[in-house]
Amino acid sequence: MPYVDRDSSGSIIGSFAIQQRDGQEFVPDSSDEVLEHKLDIDIRMENAKIRECLQKIDINSIRAIREYIISKGDAPQSLIDKEALAVAKRLKLVAL
Repeated sequence: MPYVDRDSSGSIIGSFAIQQRDGQEFVPDSSDEVLEHKLDIDIRMENAKIRECLQKIDINSIRAIREYIISKGDAPQSLIDKEALAVAKRLKLVAL
């Protein structure tokens, strides 16, 4: 990946290519700048995986909290209705 695209400040921003396109320049793979860019991409990808995992935890937590509140005697009817709808949707999803 020797060819890079740069933004107006000169930072590497673009995809790497086998063949040079207009506006690209050659930068050795071993250069600190390319290695730093690769590390930035790796960090962003790892952060995306972590965010996805946290979203799943949050979604499961919301369900658990809703189920807990409904198990108490004084749950609002709107929450009871939402849980009933969620249960029905989950049953329908499994049936497919």
